[in-house]
Amino acid sequence: MTSTSATTTAPDTRRPSPSGPVPGPTGRRPAGWAALSIAATYLVGLVAFGAWLGPEGWAEGTPAEQVDVLLAHGGALLALDTLLYLFGGAALVVLVLGTHDLLRPVPDLLRRTATAFGLLWSGLLFAAGLVGVVGQQVVVDLHATEPERATTAWVAVRAVHDGLGGGVEVVGALWVLLLAIAGPRSAVTGRALGRVGVVVAAAGLLTIVPALEPLTAVFGLGAMAWFAWLGAVLLRRRSPRI
Repeated sequence: MTSTSATTTAPDTRRPSPSGPVPGPTGRRPAGWAALSIAATYLVGLVAFGAWLGPEGWAEGTPAEQVDVLLAHGGALLALDTLLYLFGGAALVVLVLGTHDLLRPVPDLLRRTATAFGLLWSGLLFAAGLVGVVGQQVVVDLHATEPERATTAWVAVRAVHDGLGGGVEVVGALWVLLLAIAGPRSAVTGRALGRVGVVVAAAGLLTIVPALEPLTAVFGLGAMAWFAWLGAVLLRRRSPRI
């Protein structure tokens, strides 16, 4: 008489550690290209407003002089608003959601807060772009019949546009700061890029002080370099160690 015994293998109920790196480059590469695209929009904006529109009085001119520039270069200004704010806002959504997935190793509250501020910044960019596109056309149409009212309308359009799109960089600075804090703990950034992000964020936060308005340009230049560096890091196959 022989007896047989059946051997059963218990299913493996172990769960993967949530603190490990996110598998695969799926989120990294789109986020990397989005970061480089945003850096490119900063470069275009700095060249356009600094080297081209600046000498024509776009930034420092009176409202009437700014309307004259708008009438002379309406198509180019429309294209700039579309590129800098609508395209830039769309690219920022891709970057924010891509980094959200890569921030899994950090505390969930920090990750969600960073993502919330990033998406809020993107929404403000879209709002600024739409105000610019619609407001410019309203001013151009009004100028044909009532030039003085067109100048008054432009003051209102410019104030709303600047308030939403970068006259004060607090929202964007908060996202950069949170990503600078969370990034080195995950697969997003290294320590050196995190330190640069803190400096850039500090400049942006200080733009809320009217006397420190020149820091807006510092934030713009720093953010351009930071986005470019972030894009290069994200496009690397391995997690950054720098």
